Amino acid sequence: MKTDRVVAAVIHKDGKIFATQRGYGAYKDYWEFPGGKIEAGETPEEALIREIREELATTIQVERFLTTVEYDYPEFHLSMDCFLCSIVGDTPKLLEHESARWLTMDHLYDVNWLPADLIVIEKLREVKDMEGRMMDLQERLEEARTLAEHLFQSKTFSFQGLTPSMIDPIPGVYAIYDRDIGATLYVGRTKNIRRRLYTNHLMGPAVNARLKKYLVEDPNRPDIPDMIAAKKYLQDHCDFQYIRVEETETRGKIEGLLSYLLNVVYIHEEH
Repeated sequence: MKTDRVVAAVIHKDGKIFATQRGYGAYKDYWEFPGGKIEAGETPEEALIREIREELATTIQVERFLTTVEYDYPEFHLSMDCFLCSIVGDTPKLLEHESARWLTMDHLYDVNWLPADLIVIEKLREVKDMEGRMMDLQERLEEARTLAEHLFQSKTFSFQGLTPSMIDPIPGVYAIYDRDIGATLYVGRTKNIRRRLYTNHLMGPAVNARLKKYLVEDPNRPDIPDMIAAKKYLQDHCDFQYIRVEETETRGKIEGLLSYLLNVVYIHEEH
């Protein structure tokens, strides 16, 4: 079986994909991505630019490789290199095709594609889904940066001389720092910042004062043998900041995120 090596342009614009309908041959009326055969001495990219100029009377920018499709038609084996492209020239004119449509991702299956081009669509959907997830991740990273800035710009409190009235009795997320070594010791969340930081962390017993408990249990802290020494350590060396966060679920997410971003020393044990 002979092999036809061709290229195809997956042209995108404003969230839509350009599809063309064949106007000739055994597969007339099927839809495809425009393109054609690679001529001797051409790179795939060069062949694609030439083919689009010949078929659509416009110029494209070949952005990046998408996939290679290997498919057996009854008459030949198709090896098709596919590239994501954008139009940088005139509006396409149909010099060889019957029709053309700009299709959104949700409507790609509205037309009757050639079998090999269906494989391209599957790959394209995978890429778009991944890009969508990456976009969501970028947005969340930006939110995380804003949250961290909000925390860093909030008032800094010292445990030395701390009284309950100094702290707001609000729901939120907080971070406790060792100012001498520049480390974030602990990040937590609570329904009541005042109760958690003063009553629990500073004044509470081991069951409530997790950070003091971790300090006592840390083999690298032989200078902190008991809860009394841990309390004095907080007073002499530690500061804290907090931000208001109303929703319980959001507090949990922010706590985990800030714990990672601030590279905390002590993390609450898993159960």
